[in-house]
Amino acid sequence: MAFEAGDLNQAQRYYSEALDFFRRSGSDRELLDCLNNLGEINYLRGQFGEARNYWKECSNICSQTGYAQGMIEPLTTWAPAHRLELLQEGKQYLDRAWKIAEETQALKEQA
Repeated sequence: MAFEAGDLNQAQRYYSEALDFFRRSGSDRELLDCLNNLGEINYLRGQFGEARNYWKECSNICSQTGYAQGMIEPLTTWAPAHRLELLQEGKQYLDRAWKIAEETQALKEQA
């Protein structure tokens, strides 16, 4: 609610508290949501390095747990957070997200 209302400070407090809880509880999907939202909050504040850290952790958890579809959002939101000198790295993340999206779609069509 605070995030949608534009209160980034309050949203960050809520998501940080939730992040601690979900780390302890082992709820991966909720943990991923918190990491992605904290990344977005930091991105909106212009804190690109911190945003990338959250999104990278989110991406790493997705890789470790095999939750490929969960990687699409952090990888695509992570890419614009890169500054000009990191555009090539950002493109690699977009290419990876695109590949995952294609693979996910192919699996859905096979089912």
